Amino acid sequence: PPARLSIKADGKVGIGSASPGAALDVAGAVHISPDTVGANTFRFTTNAANDGRILIKSSSTDKVDIQANGDSYFTGGRVGIGTNSPDSKLEIAGGGYNSSLKIKGSGAATGIQFEDSDGNTDGYVYAAGLSVGLLDAGADWTIQCKNDDYIRFCTNGSTEHMRINSAGTVNIGSPNTS
Repeated sequence: PPARLSIKADGKVGIGSASPGAALDVAGAVHISPDTVGANTFRFTTNAANDGRILIKSSSTDKVDIQANGDSYFTGGRVGIGTNSPDSKLEIAGGGYNSSLKIKGSGAATGIQFEDSDGNTDGYVYAAGLSVGLLDAGADWTIQCKNDDYIRFCTNGSTEHMRINSAGTVNIGSPNTS
């Protein structure tokens, strides 16, 4: 049978391990209940695929679930990056225009989807190739800015109504490719 507890001459302690590889080496899930016996406030365990998992709960509900290979979530309140007092669900403090947040797509295009509480898509902030702008709920351009070329304004399935080119010329009413 595996060792229940081993203490090595170098001070390493093994629980469920006869050969601890660190100051404390535990073979099996770990439940920590700092102030309430049996509350299992912190759990270090594995998921169904045997990948590392950390769970933090409040009362009897898991509020934080971080998995090495699986879905992770935070439902216990606000998350702050660069701040210890976030005032919204996610607040990122610090950095400049090019270092506060990076969203990297898997190909040439990436974006942010906006959705209402019923799960309906309201629109997108979208970047593709040299263009960045806003798409409507149907994924059609409403405002498209093409790098060093133009800004165009559209409705009704990307129908262009106004364009400002890089020279500052404004065309209203009919598409202008110059």
